[in-house]
Parts: sequence; structure tokens; C-alpha cells
Amino acid sequence: MLTAPKLHDAWASLLAYPDENGSAFAARALSELEADDAAGFHELGTFREFFSRDGVTEREELFTQTFDGSDDRALEVGWHLHGENYARGALMVRLRKLLGELDLFETSELPDHLGVVLGLVGRLDETRGDALARGVILPAISKLLEGFEDEKNPYRCVLTGMQSFLTDYHGADEERAETLSTSGGTHHE
Repeated sequence: MLTAPKLHDAWASLLAYPDENGSAFAARALSELEADDAAGFHELGTFREFFSRDGVTEREELFTQTFDGSDDRALEVGWHLHGENYARGALMVRLRKLLGELDLFETSELPDHLGVVLGLVGRLDETRGDALARGVILPAISKLLEGFEDEKNPYRCVLTGMQSFLTDYHGADEERAETLSTSGGTHHE
């Protein structure tokens, strides 16, 4: 069974830019998720078919068409929750602080990129990880999925599978606990 960090990283790898390195990470992630029989894996059928059939160039083109230049399908969770306002900036500051606390290096992606936040959730203690998943990632994925007009897009099933995984792993209770998405910060830090 995969550890929490490896499980969350595997899901994050499916949303990495699919150049040669990203494609290798995604292939490994698909194998790991299948071997683990991870929640949400069975929703990845369209993505698995696309990934096994098409080459790197086609993967890069679809990724770019799907996510780049589209506010509705941006991979930054803060954008979906707050747009371009102070609350998003405050969220990114808190995420950057958590990354530092866990000695995680920043990448070329913003701290509120879905892949970065997934990796962070997998390394936080259960209380903070659950709060971040429920209060930030799951609401952002719901909004992100609204931007998919083409239900056959392979990345749509990655997001629905990820949503199933996060709901199963972190719960989906509706209680209004403090989360990192609020502009006032958290008291968990």
C-alpha cells in the first residue's frame, strides 16, 4: 500500500506537463495507483487509453489546449476559490509557509498549483491535510470541472478520479472547520 505522500504525489503526477519527464512520472503514477487499487483509479479509463495510445507531442498539445490560457480550467486552486484578489495572495503565502515548514522545495509552479497542493496535503498531519483537502482542493476541483465542456477530455477523468480519491481519503463532511482557504488564515500552524 502506498504511503500518503506517494499516493498524493501519484495523483499530482497525472497533472504534470507531459513532456518526456512528465510522461515518465505519469506512467509510473498510473502503475502505482493501479497496484494500490487507489480510490478513483477506475475513473481514469479515458486517460489511460489516451496515455497508452498517444505520444508525447499529442499529450503536450492536449495538456496545453486543456489548461493553458483558460481561466475556467486553470490548475491554480486559489484562482478558482478567490480569483485575483487579496485572499488568493494570502492563501499562497500560507501555502508557501507550509512548504517551507516541511522542507519542500518550490518548483516553477505557483504554490497554489493543484499538483503542489496535493503533494503538500500528503505530507501534512491528518488534521491539516484533511482541512486543506476539504476546504481548498475539493471546492477548487468542483469549480475546475465546471470548465470542462468536453466530457471526453482525458484530463476531465483525472480530475473526477482525483475528486473521488480525495473524498474517500480525506472525507467530505460539510462541517465549516477553519481551512487555509479563509482569508484569516489557520490556527493549525
